[in-house]
Amino acid sequence: MDPIGWTARINIAISYVIAGRINRSIKGQAEKGLEDFYKGLDDLMIIVRDAITSDDPFIMTLVEYTIIAEELVSAGPEEVHGRSSYEEAMREFDDAFRCIPLVDDKELYKAVEKSYPTRSKYRYKKMPLDAYHAAYKSHKIRMNNNRRRIGIDSKELELQTLRDKLYIAAQECYRSKQADVLS
Repeated sequence: MDPIGWTARINIAISYVIAGRINRSIKGQAEKGLEDFYKGLDDLMIIVRDAITSDDPFIMTLVEYTIIAEELVSAGPEEVHGRSSYEEAMREFDDAFRCIPLVDDKELYKAVEKSYPTRSKYRYKKMPLDAYHAAYKSHKIRMNNNRRRIGIDSKELELQTLRDKLYIAAQECYRSKQADVLS
């Protein structure tokens, strides 16, 4: 599936989540709202699982990026800290996207790798801790903070756990590409 197909699937799933959240608070619409909410979450979980099995760091990052963008759009104006965090995540993932084509170019990436210090704090499992890894490192903290949200639904928590698996798979897939290029 092409990137537009992935983002379209995510946007549709999230529209169910948003509609569900809105309708749950409307008298007489709570049951329909709950159905839509859970349908959206189920669809998102399928998408995240599909992304994990894609073995493509671009697709995995695109899925997470699109989810973050939708979270930003649906964050209320009173959620100043949340909005700021989502905006920062998007900037970090913008940088991560720039790394993906570099790791596909063996000569270029070997040259780029020489600009990274060899000390462990600048490495991810012995590979350069570039913007791709830095984005996911920050995102891991963000996801852990998100779990502490008051009123998080068990289904939302299940999606969070799957997204954890997504970022781990994305980093490992990207690290594997780094190792192949640098070997």
